[in-house]
Amino acid sequence: MARRNAARGTIQVSDEVRSILELYIDGCTGNLAPKIERRLSRDEYTKVNEVLVAAGGRWQGTLKVPGRTEKGAHVFPLGSDARALIRAVFESGEVADPKRGDFFPTPDDLAHDMAKLAGCTSGMTVLEPSAGKGPIAAAARIYGATVLVVEEDGERRAHLQARQFQVLPGGINDFLAIPPAPMFDAVVMNPPWSRQQDIAHVTHALKFVKPGGRLVAAMWPAWQTSTFKVAEAFRKLLSGLQHDVTEIPAGTFAESGTQMAGVLLVVQM
Repeated sequence: MARRNAARGTIQVSDEVRSILELYIDGCTGNLAPKIERRLSRDEYTKVNEVLVAAGGRWQGTLKVPGRTEKGAHVFPLGSDARALIRAVFESGEVADPKRGDFFPTPDDLAHDMAKLAGCTSGMTVLEPSAGKGPIAAAARIYGATVLVVEEDGERRAHLQARQFQVLPGGINDFLAIPPAPMFDAVVMNPPWSRQQDIAHVTHALKFVKPGGRLVAAMWPAWQTSTFKVAEAFRKLLSGLQHDVTEIPAGTFAESGTQMAGVLLVVQM
């Protein structure tokens, strides 16, 4: 089995498995990662399958494709870019451990940068969705903003409340299930990145920002180049909005458990 790092919340991918993942990349089509030509031993397949499942795939023995039947592929969620997902694992040498969940806290320095980019100041009301333990909310509060938070995990939500952060009223802790209303001067967020959840969360979050307000979000970079519908729709949405994208260098989240690079999206409403 792949080696887990409980403190980092990741599965560390061995060089052996990375060399096999590299064989999958060019053969990916859409959300499918077909069986590679090289025959894998049972041990190799077990290790590779664990990583692909953690990245969002599931093995499907028979696929119905228009005009033909194909056998054997790891199927990722509809709209996913299997090539980009596997390449990210190959390049970083790690994947989020699904037993921990997609939780990579925002480093304090980045949280403060994001709060500044959002223009957080006294008199503003700010929302942090998927707040975790509140590093972004804490940074926004330092600048004088009133901060409301949303967090689905009960333990982390209790931590936020112990720090005197106000949970968004309504009793719904799943951010995507909360009916949106443009009531915040800013939304500052580091949503889950895997399986294109970041796109869904940011798209929803934009509906909470007042006209003239600002959204700042840390995201996985794949949406910028992916040819799949969910990414294309997101780029089309942004094309009608004033926005800016800057790089979050690889290693920025090292203390939180991943070496993956990201991007910082700023949208002015």
